[in-house]
Amino acid sequence: MIGQFHPYCLESGLWNQNFRPLQAPVPLLAIRYMVLTDFPFLRKDERFISSYVKIFGEGIPQGIQEMIEEARSQINSIPVGVMVREEASICASVSKLAFSEPE
Repeated sequence: MIGQFHPYCLESGLWNQNFRPLQAPVPLLAIRYMVLTDFPFLRKDERFISSYVKIFGEGIPQGIQEMIEEARSQINSIPVGVMVREEASICASVSKLAFSEPE
């Protein structure tokens, strides 16, 4: 698992949409091993879901298997243009962070 932390991170908390747990005063990356309970952080991207399933396979509990099915159906219902715009927005945020002057 890789987590990005920076002042412009708009990712919300799992249970509170107004909480921004990944905002930090300085940019940093946190890297650790993935665990079974990480699925909620991976649900928005099919590439992440596929990696999760490949790593945990038969050991995935039924409740998380249901979450995987629901996430995949939601991903498949999003028009491609929306996904491209969302990824472009993420890239713009990262570029802004990478090339901004320190305060």
